[in-house]
Amino acid sequence: SMDEQRILQDLASVVMDKMELRIAALRSIAREAEREKEFVAVAGHELRKPLNNLLLTIQVMQGELEDLPEHPAQKWLAKAHTYTTDMGTLLTELLDVARAGQGTMKLTRVPLDLEQLVADVVEQVQLLNPSHSISLSGSIHSFVMADRRRLEQGMTNLLTNAVKYAPDSLDIHVEISQ
Repeated sequence: SMDEQRILQDLASVVMDKMELRIAALRSIAREAEREKEFVAVAGHELRKPLNNLLLTIQVMQGELEDLPEHPAQKWLAKAHTYTTDMGTLLTELLDVARAGQGTMKLTRVPLDLEQLVADVVEQVQLLNPSHSISLSGSIHSFVMADRRRLEQGMTNLLTNAVKYAPDSLDIHVEISQ
């Protein structure tokens, strides 16, 4: 009947309109994701460039004062070097989080001695936190294919959080096992 045909046409028109709206929304989301990806790339470059220039300037100044180890500026330059390096690390971590959210983070998988990696991180965090005693026990004789920097980053975050969020616990124990 004519009424049924008209109802079907109206229904088809409504469905098509909704599909067109959804397609337009998906295109808009895709454009936004591309803009976000471009922003992360440009921001990373634009932030890293002055940071690297600052680090280079600090290193040159430290070289100029190398023959004067007791000069008061040595202490401040050492602190500035540490803070600048820390800012670079934070920038890298921020960009990594953005890339992970976009699904564009690249992993560099290499064979790793997992036990040695953990020992290295424990040693590094211990050196940075002499007020704490960080011990390592256990043994695994295992090589894995993994991204060394990412694993180090995760392990370092875990241990520094243990130091930061349990300041009254001066003994931190890390145990590794299979």
